[in-house]
Amino acid sequence: MKWMFNLTADTDLNYFICEASKRTISETVTISRSADFGQSDLTNVYRGPCIINQPTDQLYAPAVTSVNTVTFTCDVYGDPFPKVSWYFTTDTAQGPQRTLIDPMSYTNGKVTQTGGILTINDPDNTFDNKIDCQADNDYGSVISRQVQIIRGRLDSYNRNPRQIKRIADNTGFMLDCEPPAHSPDDTLVYTFYITRKNDKGETVDDIIQSQLRNNIFLSHNLGLIGFSIASLKDSGLYKCRVAWKGIAGTSYNSPEIPLEVYASNTIYPVPSINDKFPNFKPSNPFLGDTIEFECFGYGEIKQNPLKYFWTWNGKALPSKAVISDFERRVRLENIQFEDEGVYGCTIETMDGKISQPRSVKLTINAKPTFVVKPKNQYPDIGSTITLTCQAIGRPLVTVQWYRNDLPLSKWLMKNPDARYNYTEGNITTALFTITGMKTTDNAMIGCNIYNTFGRESAYIELFAVSLKPNFDKYPLLNKEGLVGMDVIIPCKPEGSPAPTITWSFNGGTLTLGPTNFDQILGKISCAGDICIMPNRNLFIKSVKTSHIGMYTCTAVNVLGTASSSAYLDVIPKLEISNFPVGRRVQVNSNVYLPCQAAGTPYLDIDYDWYFENVRLKFDRMDLDARRYDKSQFMRPYYRYFGTLKIFNIQFYDEANYTCRVTTPFAVEVIPALIQVLGPPGVGGGITVTPVVGTVNHTVEWTDGYDHGSPILWYRLEVSRVNVQQEWIILLDKINKTSITPINKQNNLVRNQLSFSGLPANTNFRLRLFAANSFGLGEPSSQSEVFKTEAIPPQKSPQNVTGGGGKVGTLVIRWEPLLPLEENGDNFEYEIQYKEAKEVDWISYTGFLNKSLDNGKYLQVTRDLPANKDYLPFEVKVRAVNIKGAGPWSAISTITSSSKLPSFAPLNINADSLNSTAINVQWAAPSVGQGEGPIQGYHIVYWMRVSDCKSQAASYDRLNTSQRLTLYGSDLVKGIIIGLQPDKYYCIGVQMFNTAGDSLESSFVDQTTFKMPPQNFPTIVRLNSTNTPHQIQVTWNGVRVMPEEESVDGYRIRYWLSGGPVRTALDVDVGLKVTGYINDLQYDVRYNMRIFAYSRGGNGKLSNPMDQFMLIPKSRCQSNKVIEGPDVRYVFVCCSCKNTISILLLSLAVIVSRFVM
Repeated sequence: MKWMFNLTADTDLNYFICEASKRTISETVTISRSADFGQSDLTNVYRGPCIINQPTDQLYAPAVTSVNTVTFTCDVYGDPFPKVSWYFTTDTAQGPQRTLIDPMSYTNGKVTQTGGILTINDPDNTFDNKIDCQADNDYGSVISRQVQIIRGRLDSYNRNPRQIKRIADNTGFMLDCEPPAHSPDDTLVYTFYITRKNDKGETVDDIIQSQLRNNIFLSHNLGLIGFSIASLKDSGLYKCRVAWKGIAGTSYNSPEIPLEVYASNTIYPVPSINDKFPNFKPSNPFLGDTIEFECFGYGEIKQNPLKYFWTWNGKALPSKAVISDFERRVRLENIQFEDEGVYGCTIETMDGKISQPRSVKLTINAKPTFVVKPKNQYPDIGSTITLTCQAIGRPLVTVQWYRNDLPLSKWLMKNPDARYNYTEGNITTALFTITGMKTTDNAMIGCNIYNTFGRESAYIELFAVSLKPNFDKYPLLNKEGLVGMDVIIPCKPEGSPAPTITWSFNGGTLTLGPTNFDQILGKISCAGDICIMPNRNLFIKSVKTSHIGMYTCTAVNVLGTASSSAYLDVIPKLEISNFPVGRRVQVNSNVYLPCQAAGTPYLDIDYDWYFENVRLKFDRMDLDARRYDKSQFMRPYYRYFGTLKIFNIQFYDEANYTCRVTTPFAVEVIPALIQVLGPPGVGGGITVTPVVGTVNHTVEWTDGYDHGSPILWYRLEVSRVNVQQEWIILLDKINKTSITPINKQNNLVRNQLSFSGLPANTNFRLRLFAANSFGLGEPSSQSEVFKTEAIPPQKSPQNVTGGGGKVGTLVIRWEPLLPLEENGDNFEYEIQYKEAKEVDWISYTGFLNKSLDNGKYLQVTRDLPANKDYLPFEVKVRAVNIKGAGPWSAISTITSSSKLPSFAPLNINADSLNSTAINVQWAAPSVGQGEGPIQGYHIVYWMRVSDCKSQAASYDRLNTSQRLTLYGSDLVKGIIIGLQPDKYYCIGVQMFNTAGDSLESSFVDQTTFKMPPQNFPTIVRLNSTNTPHQIQVTWNGVRVMPEEESVDGYRIRYWLSGGPVRTALDVDVGLKVTGYINDLQYDVRYNMRIFAYSRGGNGKLSNPMDQFMLIPKSRCQSNKVIEGPDVRYVFVCCSCKNTISILLLSLAVIVSRFVM
């Protein structure tokens, strides 16, 4: 942990052990010496060697990672830049014995070194010693921590098949992955699979997911698959895959582990924990590691998995423990010595049976770790310095001091010096003291710590300094001070020994008293006008114009004297010329709050605005960064900089606004309270209570803020529950005099109002509005759901009708009441009916069995006695609920169902109409007693395969027949369309009434004609004639194919261009290939097409379609042809008395065939 200064605003609240303003710190605290002390050229500061990034252990496992080299990196810094060397090290009682690794002594490039990077190709056992790096330059030497090559391996699995494991059901057991040989320990990662067949019959490996099968536990620490209780479905082929943790490389699958679980009469086992549990990984944990415990046991599992309970030294687990996987895993991150102890595990079944507890002890080791490292020292000549090195480790660390690359003890054997005193060995804190520093003591001093788990080192620079005073780096700078403000003039000369400081003003020596520092307030005080601070800076209290002048700081030590001067100027006090004023404003208005200081050429002025002491932050566009939905704050630049503009101010913007004016010397704060007026705020606490025995209710609420104007009236709105949200005004402009005030606890005044008029037995919510002189406010929150009192239905069912239905029934229909009209629970309908000539009514009450037309009608069907077919009945309906019955509907007369028709249609006849249609005629039969009127007819037809009256034809009729349904009692003919050309069809007719279909008539057969012409007329020409309003059309006829009917003639079809085709007129010219169109209008465009026709129907239309227009000769351009991409315009002129021309427009558009 480090404590340091943090730059904050003086209004922020922060945790601290020492707090002072930035200015006070920079001008009060004495700056400690650093590496550049006494060096004027800061771009080239001489430094001893320093290891920036220590080397680390390297894993070497070429069989797994396919990498055959090992690379150690030692990042160093210094000026001059250090030289890096690498050494083999062997620990001895006298310290590490080091042997230089010389790349030049190895052949074939086995060892190479580039800067601080050492690369070893295919290292053999001679490189298994520990290694460190050393950095040297003109100022000393430093040695890194010790590192080594860690050799790893991961063998492949033995491919011998595993023996099948047979286990009785209802027992617990484990499958062992039996991992291959590997090193180091705790490096394997396991993935567990079960082999199955997919939908395609392919063999696939599915990852086992223990969270989906709570009887299975996957031990990643030991490589085991555990079954708390075995079942027959656990049989299968299991497999384990092993790989190195966190390292990409080779992975291996184990041989399949066959498991067969067989049925038995084994009773469920007593809960117990497997002997290998609990355990943890890594098995040899170090301080700061993440450790994972596992526990697994056997026992009966019913609906829920076994319960696992953990303890730590007989108590609950540490708070940082994370439990997962049905409580079978516990994870501890960043373990510390206080986490050591005994971790216990117990399991319990659903029926309360508890296992014997098992436990494991956690002991934590620690690699050498620095707690306090020595710091760089740049002392005066002749001074005394003490270095401190503090470390921890388990086993206890050994601390050893180094001078450059030699242990200090060895260096002192060669260079005895009584000024050196030090402690080292098996201690946690080691000290090193030098008395009477000399330049010959300059060196790199190292603290080396080690135990059985490693060796670490930390070096510092120790350079004694002798320096004449100078202000080269920190000369005095001219200062400005605001009238009435304290000023500090820093004096920071460099010199060693530390120089004595004196001050003078305009050439006269100042006699200075000391300053006092208030540790509570963090402020400096002075008895007079000018004092000297502990760090020798000059402190001037409450400057005034008499303090203007030149101040000189003089530094003296045994090596010389140096001075530096600065001029102090005093600036007039800051004044606010335009400041914000609190006021009352209306909601949604714009508010301007000015804030400007009197202009002065001496000061840079900054403005900040605060909303209830929270600083408003503005973006590049000078808009408030909060981005509220409605209101917007803006701080304009240029002329009105400092003014705060609030656009569309809202109630939530009501607050104290503070303008903070800041200069380099002072801060002025001006507050202003802005109150926002407008419609009343949202009411709250709405409750609705029924008035017992009535349909009335009372509503209570608490008023919201009136926002500067008293509430004048209220609005009450209501909404049904479980329907589309729609609010309806129930009561409007409720005067305050209609409200009853009620005093509640804590002097809370609530309003009460009675209301009625809501539909009965319905769930509602209420909300409330309040209004004042500014208008209607926002709606309140909704009340809780309340239900109105139930009453009998007040309305009778409407439009009671009926009739139809199956034989022997009476069908009754009516429009149901709306849900709001039901008025109570247990809602149903009561029906009464009787034959028209009878006196007594028959009643029926029950649930309805049919809803028609999306609920528009309800229908009930009642069975009738025999011989009641097609007779008049009187019916009436009323609604009934838990509170009683409503009024009866008007009596309606309906007829009962009719009998099925007794006779089939007569005299069936069928005639061919064209290639796809046949005309069918019949005679209607007589209607029998009680059969009711005929509703329509079905024409039954199918393509004839055999004689229509044969047994085979009956089969075809059942499987391939179609029906054309025609509605109307007086029909005696119909047309079947959509048939195939030149095919025979069997045809029959049957009639139907409301009860159903009659028998089918006798069947006749008929054929369709062949196809109409499939070719269309070509080479269509249009010519003028001597007859007004007439054109002549000629064309080439069509060729008839064998599957077509012979041509009976041609027709010319024409219609207005742009008009519907159904308005077209046909000119029949018989078998001629010339025809005339009469009664045409001038300057009107027409469409025209030609087609042949036959008994099979109309043939295909000529293509492309022709467009033409009759044009008077005066506007006709003879022999003029205009070609377009889709249309050809041709003008043909005539010399007759009534001369006209024809404009031909040939469209390159294929128009679909149509039938008129």
